[in-house]
Parts: sequence; C-alpha cells; structure tokens
Amino acid sequence: DTTPASVNSALQRARKAAGERVPHPSQQAELATLGAGGRRQLVDALVAAWERADVPAILELLADDARFLMPPLPAWFSGRGGIGRFLTERMFATPWRLVPIDANGQLAFACYQGEQGGGRFRLSAVNVVGLRAGRVMELAGFIDPALHRHFDVPEELPQER
Repeated sequence: DTTPASVNSALQRARKAAGERVPHPSQQAELATLGAGGRRQLVDALVAAWERADVPAILELLADDARFLMPPLPAWFSGRGGIGRFLTERMFATPWRLVPIDANGQLAFACYQGEQGGGRFRLSAVNVVGLRAGRVMELAGFIDPALHRHFDVPEELPQER
C-alpha cells in the first residue's frame, strides 16, 4: 500500500542519513589513493605481522578507532587496546598463515589456522579489511565455512611453504 513517490522519498532520506553517518570515501577510492605500491606495502606488512604474531606491528597498522568483528558471532573488539588484548590472549594461541585475496573489490585475506603440534593449516576465516586514510579501520573475520567456498582458495595449506 505504498506509492512509488513515498518509496523514493524514503530511499532519498536513507541515502542522506547513511552519507552523514559514513563520511569516509568508498573502499575503492581508499585503494586508489593507496596505489598499487601502497596496497602491496600494507598487504605485506599485515601478512608478515600476523604470521609472526607481532601484535604491536599489527596495532601500528590500525586506526585508533578500529574494530574487529566476526559475524555471525556477537563478539567484537573496538580500538587498538581491545583488539590488542584479543589478539594477544586468544588469536595467536596457534600459528596463522594469510593469503591475500579480493572480496567484492575490497582487500581481504584467506586465514589459515595451524594445527596444534604442527601439521597442516586449515582455512578458518576470510578477513575483509576496511580502510580509512591508509589505515585499517575494520577487520571483519567471516568464519562460516559456507562462505569460504565462494573464494577460489584451498581448504588447507601444507606446513612448509
């Protein structure tokens, strides 16, 4: 029972409200601003720090108000301090390997968690990275295996590179 005019009006108000709440440029614009060299530098730094479990180096790449979330889990971590505690206390209890991928035009990583006692690395998450002013403002770790099949990545990596 809604007219096209009222639907269009509601859409216009929603777009305006979203634009006011999300002042940062699109991720494509962020990646373009970084350029190929800047993107490679950021990817290399994030992969190296993550695989070394180097929390201070990871935190240096984050915006002050960065967030780390893992949909559909209700847990999320906000700010460098909260993210740092989570990485230190939980994330790096096992080793990780990251493989850079693309997810809907955004920077992302296939994240492989090592088995206790060595062995293979199993695909555990796809982390999509949101950027603002050249820093990581959001890490969204998608842990649902049903999502992983949409990416052309192996389910496992060997222990040795």
